[in-house]
Amino acid sequence: LYFVHYYRKEDPIVLWFSLGEILAGAILPFAVIYYAKEVLDLLQQGAGIIRVLTVLGSFTLLLMILYGVKGALEGGKYFIYNAQRFNMMGKLFLKSLRLPYHQVESGEAQKAYWKAFEAIDGGDHSASSLMITAVISLVTNLLCFALYVATLGILSHWITLLLLALSLADYALSMRQIRYQETLREARATAYKHFECVRSLLGDETAAKDIRMYNMAPWLRDLKNAAIEERRSLSQKELSKQSLYEKFSLTLSLLRDVLAYAYLLDLASQGQISPGDFVLYIGA
Repeated sequence: LYFVHYYRKEDPIVLWFSLGEILAGAILPFAVIYYAKEVLDLLQQGAGIIRVLTVLGSFTLLLMILYGVKGALEGGKYFIYNAQRFNMMGKLFLKSLRLPYHQVESGEAQKAYWKAFEAIDGGDHSASSLMITAVISLVTNLLCFALYVATLGILSHWITLLLLALSLADYALSMRQIRYQETLREARATAYKHFECVRSLLGDETAAKDIRMYNMAPWLRDLKNAAIEERRSLSQKELSKQSLYEKFSLTLSLLRDVLAYAYLLDLASQGQISPGDFVLYIGA
């Protein structure tokens, strides 16, 4: 909600582009599946060449327009919200200048500052970017899921409920992964602060003479290695958990797809659905 309010105030075109991308992203996969269904239905009906070419041409033109619109909206807003990311970094810095000195120098305030800085200073992985791309992906997937559930619900309510339960289990697993990543935010902020302090110290040319005079090079090297190791161990810990969650998610997705495929194959073998409907449902 914060980012919705922020972009509505600073750059509302980002929200309009995002809405258009969500609608195009939800329609596009369903149109592709329906395109394949129509082709099989026409072939099965023995339709004339003129009708086949008309339908194929119409669907091809529609898909080209949808792909073009989706790509234009996605690329158009990319540069806008990246520009706003630099704007946020400037606002964060200016806000830190307005705080009382005793707050700025406190450990908690510095940790909060670096936590906010790390959330913004991450390129495409920054919070300001991910909140746009992740929300678009989430809403698009929800719309697609609603369309697919409505399509599959025509065949069997029990199968639909079972597939829905597996999808909800996958969603719960994703939320658990997000909560785990949230527990590491403070540790990442501390590690980032240590790394930046060491990096700025090593880049200070005015300290070169003192470093040579007091033989501080080994000590600084140990500080640098410790800062790098702190960030590396955190990344390794996070990636290890992420890999575990992805394996469980893949297992749930595979189980869901195999169940749906077996059910639809059984219906097709009994002649209860046409080849075109089979392609439509299996695509869903």
